[in-house]
Amino acid sequence: MATSLTVNSDLQRENHENNLKENVTDTIPPTVNSSSKKKKKNKKKKKPVTTQANGEHQENETSNNQKNEKDSLVSELLLENEDLKNEIDALKSTLEETKRNYVDTNESKGHILEEMDNLKQQIQDLKESNEIKLEEKTRAQEETQNLQDMLRNVGNELVDSRDEVKELKEKLQDLDKKDETAVQISEVNCNEITPNVLSDANGPKANILDGISKDVIDKEYVRNVLIQFLENQEHREQILPILAIALDLDEIHQQILLKSVN
Repeated sequence: MATSLTVNSDLQRENHENNLKENVTDTIPPTVNSSSKKKKKNKKKKKPVTTQANGEHQENETSNNQKNEKDSLVSELLLENEDLKNEIDALKSTLEETKRNYVDTNESKGHILEEMDNLKQQIQDLKESNEIKLEEKTRAQEETQNLQDMLRNVGNELVDSRDEVKELKEKLQDLDKKDETAVQISEVNCNEITPNVLSDANGPKANILDGISKDVIDKEYVRNVLIQFLENQEHREQILPILAIALDLDEIHQQILLKSVN
């Protein structure tokens, strides 16, 4: 728009200058000598035609020059407009590419941030999982240590119980022998035994009865100890085979023993 106004202004200025030149040519009279007035008068009659023709020729030439200049300016303006249009298109293309790159960059940034959040969450989950596993491992170690201590105590108790069972078995055998002796004694004639018993209350039989009472008490103690072991689910599976071996118990007697305890 500004370029078009400049061109029009230049054309107007050139037209004005040409008009001024024509006016100056028409207003200044020619200088002639007095001796040739007639010739000049004759020449004056032809001069207007020549001046008019020259003016028209000059005007046509000026018009052609102006037209050529105008066409040249228009061509230059068209070329400039074409260049400007190409530059604008290039800038638009660059702008669009920049926008796309900006959008892609933001999307990539969003994906990266999302992946970072996921990685942080995974790391946090792994830390929590490791802490839980560490606690479970520590608890398992403590339980294992407690179990080992308990098994050690059970082993010691089983050793003591085995000795007690062995001693109990021996005492039971002694009791069986003493029961047989008592049966044999009961078969003796009462008339022969009674005077001896009455005359010697503190004799050998009293000692035998005292021994039997003591064995019965020891038997009851051992029985209670064994029952306590059998009532414990953890100790039962370990002590039952020992009792079966020590007392020669088969599976039926073992089941009977467990039922009596339960």
